[in-house]
Amino acid sequence: MSRLRFLALTAAGGAAFASASPPLSDAIQRYEPIEYKLNLEGRITAYRDKIQADVQFQLELEGAPLVFPIIPDGAYHAIDMTRLKTTLELDDREVDSQFEILPTSQADGRLARFVIPKFKGHHIEFFLEEYVTCYNARVDEDKLRAIPWTESWPAEVSAELRPQRYIESTNEQVAQLLEKMTKGKHKSVAPFLLGKELVRQVVNNFQVSGKNWYNDHHGQFAGLEVSGALKAIEQMRGTSHDSVCVFVALCRAAGLPARPVIGLDMKDKSRELISWAEFFVPSAGWITVDLRPLYSAPGRAHDIMRAWPGVGANDELNLLVPISYHFHPPAGVRAEGRAGKPMLWGWMPIPVSVPCDQYLNWKLIEAPKRSGK
Repeated sequence: MSRLRFLALTAAGGAAFASASPPLSDAIQRYEPIEYKLNLEGRITAYRDKIQADVQFQLELEGAPLVFPIIPDGAYHAIDMTRLKTTLELDDREVDSQFEILPTSQADGRLARFVIPKFKGHHIEFFLEEYVTCYNARVDEDKLRAIPWTESWPAEVSAELRPQRYIESTNEQVAQLLEKMTKGKHKSVAPFLLGKELVRQVVNNFQVSGKNWYNDHHGQFAGLEVSGALKAIEQMRGTSHDSVCVFVALCRAAGLPARPVIGLDMKDKSRELISWAEFFVPSAGWITVDLRPLYSAPGRAHDIMRAWPGVGANDELNLLVPISYHFHPPAGVRAEGRAGKPMLWGWMPIPVSVPCDQYLNWKLIEAPKRSGK
């Protein structure tokens, strides 16, 4: 990333974006923050002609939007929006991108939007540089188990009850699976216990197999391997992304707000995109769910009254860096590479569409300590 545009962004009304959304009660605590520097690069390249290899299609665009997920204030992380930097380049030439942050229907989620000006050429690249602070989680399960269902959810949370791409929570097959797993008694236990029970059911009944990402013939990341909840439950098998989709879909079908989280794990040397989940407990806040530790030791999820690794309390959560609350942007954009795999961000080819490759690259490091911090 050779050149970056510095942005000091504010929310509507002029107030700066705050730190991570605080828990709503002392049943959930955040601690041990770690700050990371995350560089993201997206690229669009027009295809070369299959018959004449030296001929490349040409992009012809004007006012074309390009969107990327950004989560300024998550339950266990915060982006320092005063240090957010962006660049848009067209055929390696930096241009004014009319960059802005758009709201979405997702709690705490936003879309970063670039606007591609009038352009005829072959390559488009955008860059984001984020400083992200992530926290560990500590929970009091006794207090969480004592919290009953609510008659209504906060407006910013109720959006996480609706279906979205790959989370087909209103489908009849999902409802039937929920009925089978809970024997129709999902509202007979507290929300926190229902969340844990659905964790147990997914870990015990859904088989994780296959890799989570797709690389093209050049070895470049070209999308996530995710089929979604509906396809995954047909065989009760899929990638770890699919296991998260199934869990979130079951929570939403049961009336429990939940969302997927896609991001990076600092412990993972491959630095591939992974996913985990969060569900919401009334008057308390978001509970994090990393299914991977339980898949490694499923026997640890037998006793629902005991603490489980990766569910609620997590002393390695500050090593997980969230990027998105969706696999596919909640907008009518082209968001898949050549193989049709989703890659978190998308664009709209206006006014002319030509065959293109779409890529995403990233680099994550622990941020250097700043003086006075």
